[in-house]
Amino acid sequence: MPITRRSLLKAAAASPFTVIAVPIPIPVFAEPATGTLIIAGLAVFSKILAMQSGKKNPTGALLMAIDGKLDIVIAQLASIQTALGHLVVQIEELKQDVLDAIDQQFADEMFNNAKAGLRLIANVQRDARSKRVSLDLNNPNRKGLELKLKSAYEEFDLQRRRLQEYPLGHGIVSAPLVDACVLADHIAFAAGIIDATQLSITLEHHLNWLDQMASPASEHSVATFQNKAAQKENELRNNIGNAAQKNNPESAVASGLLTSRAIAICAIHTMDVRYWSEAPNKNWLTLRNNEYMIVPSYSGKLVDIHGAKLFRDTKYIGKYPLQLKLGNGYLSYSYNGAPKVDKKKCKRFSNALVVVDAKTITQLGIADEFANTPKFNKNITSAISGAFIEKSTFARQISTDGPDTAVKAQKLLDQVNEQILKQRLAELALMTIAENRKFSANIAAALPRIPQLEERP
Repeated sequence: MPITRRSLLKAAAASPFTVIAVPIPIPVFAEPATGTLIIAGLAVFSKILAMQSGKKNPTGALLMAIDGKLDIVIAQLASIQTALGHLVVQIEELKQDVLDAIDQQFADEMFNNAKAGLRLIANVQRDARSKRVSLDLNNPNRKGLELKLKSAYEEFDLQRRRLQEYPLGHGIVSAPLVDACVLADHIAFAAGIIDATQLSITLEHHLNWLDQMASPASEHSVATFQNKAAQKENELRNNIGNAAQKNNPESAVASGLLTSRAIAICAIHTMDVRYWSEAPNKNWLTLRNNEYMIVPSYSGKLVDIHGAKLFRDTKYIGKYPLQLKLGNGYLSYSYNGAPKVDKKKCKRFSNALVVVDAKTITQLGIADEFANTPKFNKNITSAISGAFIEKSTFARQISTDGPDTAVKAQKLLDQVNEQILKQRLAELALMTIAENRKFSANIAAALPRIPQLEERP
């Protein structure tokens, strides 16, 4: 393709040979909507886990100490009610958009119904506290609040059983409820709404529910959710790596930042240039194997959010090694440590032949210059440099278009981040489930075992 005076001046205006521009690094990370919502979910799960196993009034220790004994349940009723109230506040933070972000929208109605049942119980507790009425069965005058509590608990239990029996109710959406469920059962036990036999049966169903949630063999379980997110993350990483191998610029940046916080991408473009010469005779000559090397840098951060390690804040770094070497061996320019670059690691590209027309050669004052004279080498450099900048697509995308490429690379990394967040969410859920199972099994062991219908007494 011919290089005209007009295109030469346009390209030369951006040429590093003329001015070495150093763009200011621009932070380009903006948390995508889905990632923000999952982080909101992580915050809720983290608080619930802290309530369960933290140092200050942990739910797990409270229930472990009860050991299925009614007198202890009654003695600890105020603490149990307070713990349930705190949990309900946290569970309320799991809004619809959070459920959608973690692919739990198909179980949302049953989750919301169970959550509403817990809220009913919490409201009766608030009413009793404001009236200074104890809800335990030893209180002879509960002012009718025991009937309200019974109604609230029965509504909660109905919605809880529907969630337990629904396959999608074995998913991550149910994990925040498990501690609250056991607390609600103990409140009902202390109030005389259910007895030890009923509590034993309820805990048996509860333990089976926990096992379903933790089972990788269950299609909709928390463990399956975690495995699918891990598989998707691996698939995304492979896709980015494969696209980088095929010289997709944003994938090359993203691929590098998956393994390092700072990277340099080296690109070498070679190109033959045909130009008009009048020395010694008028003729078209070709200067072959001109080489243009550019090595832009990018940086990123690995940020810990609730235990999830996320790739964030991708930036384009403007100052970079740059070199142009003519095919006759003349080194036109070499900046910023270019001679130290290991060219074996560079991506290589072969540009199409370009033609510098006679008018441009004449204006450069080298029409009658023999090849490889100092004047020829110096003046032809601007034409060849401009041609490289205009025609070297990959080099331009990682340098001149570097800020835009950084934005695109971050979008690829955000897809990986989303799967990392989902895995961390599942991890916190499984930790909550495991801890809950520990103390629930301990309580169940202290209660009378109720035979199945098919068992002989």
